Amino acid sequence: MIKEYNFDEFAIASRSQWRDKLNKDLGTDLADRISNWTSERNLKLSAYHDKEDVNLGMTVPEGVNRSWKYLQPIDLVDTKESVQDALMNGADGLLLNDVLIMSLDAVFEQVAPEHCTLAVTTSNVESYKKITTWCDQKIGTQNQSDFLLFYNNDKISSTVTTAHQNFMKEVFHIGSRKGHKVINLDCGLVQRNGGSVQLELSYLLTQSVYYINRLIDEGKDINSISNSLFISTSIGSNFFLELAKLRAMKILMTQVLQAYGIENFSLPIHAFTSSLSKSILDENTNFLRCTSEAMSAVLGGTDYLTIIPHHSLRFASRIARNISNLLKDESNLAKTEDPAAGSYYLENLTEKLAREVWKSFLDIEKKGGFEAAVSERFFEQEIEKDLEFQRARIASGKRKLVGVNDFGNESEQIPIDKHRRERVSLSQNFEEIRQQVEEYVLEYGEEKRPIAYLLGVGADAKMINARFTFATNFFNWSGIKVKKIDEAEKLGVTSIIICCGADDDYDEATVSPALLGLESSIMVLAAGKHNSAASGKISSWINTRTNRLEGVRSVLMEMGVIKKSSVL
Repeated sequence: MIKEYNFDEFAIASRSQWRDKLNKDLGTDLADRISNWTSERNLKLSAYHDKEDVNLGMTVPEGVNRSWKYLQPIDLVDTKESVQDALMNGADGLLLNDVLIMSLDAVFEQVAPEHCTLAVTTSNVESYKKITTWCDQKIGTQNQSDFLLFYNNDKISSTVTTAHQNFMKEVFHIGSRKGHKVINLDCGLVQRNGGSVQLELSYLLTQSVYYINRLIDEGKDINSISNSLFISTSIGSNFFLELAKLRAMKILMTQVLQAYGIENFSLPIHAFTSSLSKSILDENTNFLRCTSEAMSAVLGGTDYLTIIPHHSLRFASRIARNISNLLKDESNLAKTEDPAAGSYYLENLTEKLAREVWKSFLDIEKKGGFEAAVSERFFEQEIEKDLEFQRARIASGKRKLVGVNDFGNESEQIPIDKHRRERVSLSQNFEEIRQQVEEYVLEYGEEKRPIAYLLGVGADAKMINARFTFATNFFNWSGIKVKKIDEAEKLGVTSIIICCGADDDYDEATVSPALLGLESSIMVLAAGKHNSAASGKISSWINTRTNRLEGVRSVLMEMGVIKKSSVL
């Protein structure tokens, strides 16, 4: 028989009691590091929250529909059969580009636009006119389903140009009468280039005020303007922060619209999984990142979702779409009203974000608003700082990216692009090093691949195995082959030895016999903390405080594999 439990029987621990227990079990230094930390842009976070941390006066506006619509990106390789398959197996709409608009009749022959969402990415008014004409021919004067128009742009400076303003006015003139969402508040541009959550939200607010004021100056009605607006954002891999971002986004934009006299109106949000967090290293992990990011978007309350797989697999698009299907139909997240509500941590985080961003927004407005901020390169400069901060954390190992700076896959085949396109990703510097190693191996042969030999030192088997694991993860992402030493094997010039053992076993009396008969013309390293009694044969050290990017790069330069710095 199952016993019924009454949770009221459990005593409620206060904040001070919880902290006292943590101090007792872990010590004050470790307890403080675990319970309080600083996220990007000095956002103070804590591991303990209770009802005292929640301001009940600040609530997320309720949406019309808790479910979301999945928009499937369509490429040139797609056929009318694959488009139909997408719509029959989880896609609620299609995301098109300029080139595909030229092939509407051929590729979208079996698409009924009145029954699916259409989204178009373009900076050409004629492309928008062409697809609206096609829709009119398909369905006549009937009201069709949602239509989203994304402005094709990857530069913040382009958002205040005359060309962009003319585009916005023309598409608004056409789209507002058709009920289309044609004014895209693309704050995801900030995130995709490395900007923080706070900067992205500040950009959204000041951009929205700028666009609304521009259209009002043109004599447009505020109700028509608000009905034409929608938000597009990119979702990064910081699960809770990205989730809170969407919740704060709803609060903040509601406040902005209320300033124009619009009450009880929530702008629709389209969320893309971000390219910033993806990597060509161990690309299977990108699917896991996509899943986490999609969950952040869904729990945060997105209205539209697009998952970009960032994977070369033939069926990558289908797998990406199935992530949405699983969240919707297996996890039932589409049937739950605001599943993130009630969490003290998320409510507090949302409030902190909203208050900090609103303050930043007011500061930008006092200094001249969006146009002044763009012309003075305020956003670009702040993005550069945020990107540098994130990359530094990854390089130092403080932030782990599986397959990139930890748990690498040395046997995977990665693309070697001699003419690399410019792209922004958190793993870019690590990818550059891996590609240079693979180029070296391609030129000189697999037998010249750099090798890191693991040498057990001392008798502490537990420490030896632990440091075998650490040293392997430290080096193998770079294409360096990591293996336990074979005494019969002749060490080459592109090899190093890594001593692995307890710190106390790195003295001369223990290391010298272990190295007897082994010669390397490069270097001997040790995994552990440097101590003054260590053997003189150890030339360098690696540990959890070692910068992984710089540490591996310097070793490869000593080997002659990398001729110059690959750090951007």
